[in-house]
Amino acid sequence: FPYTTLFRSRLPTKTAKGTALRMRDYQCWQGMTRTELDLEYSPSSIAPDAPAMRQQYALRSLYARWRLCPLVDLRYGEHPCEALDMFPGQGKSPLVAFVHGGHWQESGKGEGAFLANYMVSSGCAFAAIGYGLAPARTLPQMVSSVARAIDWLAENARAYGADPQRLIMVGSSAGAHLISAALCVTTYRARTRPHGAVLLSGVYDLAPLRVCYVNDRVGMDAQMVELFSPIRHLPIMVDNVLIARGEQETSEYGRQHRDFVTAVRDCTADVTSLIVPNRDHFSVVFDLANPRSDLGREFLRVVEGGNSGGGMGGVSSGGV
Repeated sequence: FPYTTLFRSRLPTKTAKGTALRMRDYQCWQGMTRTELDLEYSPSSIAPDAPAMRQQYALRSLYARWRLCPLVDLRYGEHPCEALDMFPGQGKSPLVAFVHGGHWQESGKGEGAFLANYMVSSGCAFAAIGYGLAPARTLPQMVSSVARAIDWLAENARAYGADPQRLIMVGSSAGAHLISAALCVTTYRARTRPHGAVLLSGVYDLAPLRVCYVNDRVGMDAQMVELFSPIRHLPIMVDNVLIARGEQETSEYGRQHRDFVTAVRDCTADVTSLIVPNRDHFSVVFDLANPRSDLGREFLRVVEGGNSGGGMGGVSSGGV
């Protein structure tokens, strides 16, 4: 599976004399060597069930498409990859839109519908957003695509049985970065201010990513790091923010979460931080579909917001 393959293919190799490659021995970021930094941004390094979780993304997405028959490949922009799959709502439903992760270079909207069954059965419309992948697409292009998707969803929500005032953006890993960048970076920012954003296990400061294996295909330079690090462009243009991660994450993902929460709280009124027990980078997202979990309850709070009538009333656990 992509994350695991990506991680293993870039592990330090040995020379005939048994020494690691020299390029990985120097300190490249805040006292860490390249090898150490690569491990910090390889979430599968401490998530032994990552392949099984990725398989669940695909299988549950396939099941949701078979059961719910969504409208697929709706174009929100001119580029061929700027398409989304829509699971319509019932009139004035909240609209939950998911932006997938994969270090900007893996996965796709085909694996991003695993929450659809729960969302639709709970009274929401749901959209899985595609944005293309590196190296074919650059980081500026991906951020621009997500910003366009946000605006398209707000402009077209009513046509698909959803309330444009109740748009909730949900992103995991790279998806969390792209949503926050699309709502922070002035030059590329969406015109729409969503009702809520749920950011899971995200990267909000790109500086360390530039000098680790992730950048081998993404191709960030110093200017991109400055322009597309959401933590450097606050406030975030959204009414309610839930920032969460799994308890079982690397220390760098923990730092990214902690620093971003602190920075957002300095300039955003309604922000909630959550560390989800016994969950890792890949499994944490499934708790969104369990209203009995801490993350599921906080997600419902974001969705319902100030709308006391309607929303996701009557949900039950185990929906996906």
